[in-house]
Amino acid sequence: MAQTSSNCGLIAVAYLPHGPMLMDTNQDDIPDGARSIHSVCMKISQRIADLKPDLIVLSTPHGLGLRQAVNIYQAGALSNKTSGSFEWNNRYQEYGVEIELDQEASRDLYFHLQKKKHCLPQVEAMVAFAGLNTPLMWAEVVPLYFVLHQLASTPTDSTYLKHVSVKTSPKIIIIAQPELGLTGKFNTIFYNEI
Repeated sequence: MAQTSSNCGLIAVAYLPHGPMLMDTNQDDIPDGARSIHSVCMKISQRIADLKPDLIVLSTPHGLGLRQAVNIYQAGALSNKTSGSFEWNNRYQEYGVEIELDQEASRDLYFHLQKKKHCLPQVEAMVAFAGLNTPLMWAEVVPLYFVLHQLASTPTDSTYLKHVSVKTSPKIIIIAQPELGLTGKFNTIFYNEI
């Protein structure tokens, strides 16, 4: 996890995995190294909690991506809540997250990036059908789980949560990378713009 000066707005960047097999480290068939990756991710979760962020921006290469455009998830008209499980290969359904997307921050980011067309790929804002919530899958849920785990835990409760629910601070924005693989280039430009 890289950390920068708080006077520039961006206080930290964490690179987290999105593989659901990291969640249940008691299984015999998890890949080599999964237990140690899980442990490191939980330490990152604690560092994030210690930073007390106001806003978390999740950028994922495997979310609800568009072919040639960056996708900023928008909250549904009926509710800002969205959730998902880690389900993968009919396993890990008992693990999940429930969050509230920050509607105003997501919309503001969309309009801000629309003005940067000269240096960014196309940017779109996706809204689920009929104002319903955008569903989350493991590519968003796993990193959000690690980001939010310690923020969702109470100071007196150090138990391992299977389901993380954060309904207040911090604000959350989710961005999916384009299918055509602009992840590195987009992230470099994006972090310079915010």
